[in-house]
Amino acid sequence: MKKVIVDDSACICCGACMSIAPNVFTYASDNTSSPKKEFVEDGDKDAIAAMEGCPTSAISLVDVDNDKCKCENCNCDPCECGEECSCNCKE
Repeated sequence: MKKVIVDDSACICCGACMSIAPNVFTYASDNTSSPKKEFVEDGDKDAIAAMEGCPTSAISLVDVDNDKCKCENCNCDPCECGEECSCNCKE
């Protein structure tokens, strides 16, 4: 699963994403693009095409399946432990 993120400071509201993926994007009240859906499936072709077609690279599709820390000691959400995890949550 991917989280759909639009960087409002980069969005010029050209409408490309809304043309490519009208089921995923809409106009926001501040005249920028806004996700209609907070999450899309990993292989959502429309969302990927919209991200790749954005002239200002304002769209990100962030993997949310691996965001949560796997241990119960550090309570990172998302995991902030990094490569050298002090709480041993990396498996």
